[in-house]
Amino acid sequence: MPFNRLCLLTASLSGVLLSFPLWAQQGLTGEYYRGTDFAQKVHVRIDPTLDFDWSTRPPLPDLDWSYYSIRWTGGLRAPVSGQYTFYCGVDDGIRLWVGKHLVIDEWHLTPYRHYEGQIHLVAGRTYPIRIDYFNDIHGGRIDLRWERPDQPDRWFGWLSDPGETIPTVYLHPPSRPNRPRQPAVTPDIPLVLLAKKALPVKPKREPTAQTWITRSQPRPVDDAPPLIIRPVTGPPPVVAPLSLLFAPGSYELTPASRQQLDSVLVYWKKNPPGRIEVVGHADRLGDRGLNKTLSEYRARVVMAYLTRQGIAPTQLRGRWHGDEQPLTLDAMPTRRARNRRTLILSHYD
Repeated sequence: MPFNRLCLLTASLSGVLLSFPLWAQQGLTGEYYRGTDFAQKVHVRIDPTLDFDWSTRPPLPDLDWSYYSIRWTGGLRAPVSGQYTFYCGVDDGIRLWVGKHLVIDEWHLTPYRHYEGQIHLVAGRTYPIRIDYFNDIHGGRIDLRWERPDQPDRWFGWLSDPGETIPTVYLHPPSRPNRPRQPAVTPDIPLVLLAKKALPVKPKREPTAQTWITRSQPRPVDDAPPLIIRPVTGPPPVVAPLSLLFAPGSYELTPASRQQLDSVLVYWKKNPPGRIEVVGHADRLGDRGLNKTLSEYRARVVMAYLTRQGIAPTQLRGRWHGDEQPLTLDAMPTRRARNRRTLILSHYD
């Protein structure tokens, strides 16, 4: 019977589509966070296009109407070669990367308005794309559009929004899922003990430092023994700065890092420092430009957390060095975590 066969075929196709993992669908992977600094992830989904108006409702039931942030990542395929113009209509802040280039950087509060940036793309190539977005108070709004080099001029184009919404067919999520995060380092366990636990039962003899250091990998700037972080009860942490560790490719504060910050905040509230330096770092894996941005975000996330806990913004000074100042050799994975850090130094002068 044709009708029954059609029903069975439709049910089968629906089951196949629903069984696809997120990274196999078309669109961009959207990571939704509570707070404006990507601090607490609440949901991950695939968004076919970026054209959202949340001025009267939150993006998700688990988010508030205000104070959230979203990161979209994936690939963008260029249909033709030439100069592309990207338009982002946004309320509030937006950063857009295409390939290795920061095309739009408007990370500040603003009512809804359009920003634009240009980049040359080659037909047939797929470029990594990333959009960071945050909304502060009240509702948010964001749309991502482009103007292709082969797009004809439109009559009375000034009456409508510039460009066109990027079709889903040119967008896809990252080709494979993200690697699992490493377990958080507890504040009272020396890092050297964690490294020993990660080694095989019968480890081979490790090469000397001279064997690993090459011209392309600078000598570590600090070869001091591992730092043990404990709640601050004595003098302010100036000689031994507070060190927060991060997972690979992440600038999300771990529960252990929050515990470290809460411990030092107890002392600071009784003995306020004159100024606090927050210095972000990254390991040497991946693109150096992106590592510099990652170290900046790690420092800014810590500064935002301290500000929410009552530290005046005028007391904070942020710096970021990317992968330029490693503590240990990245060729040794068990110790590489020490390079993914943010240092916090308090000054009472």
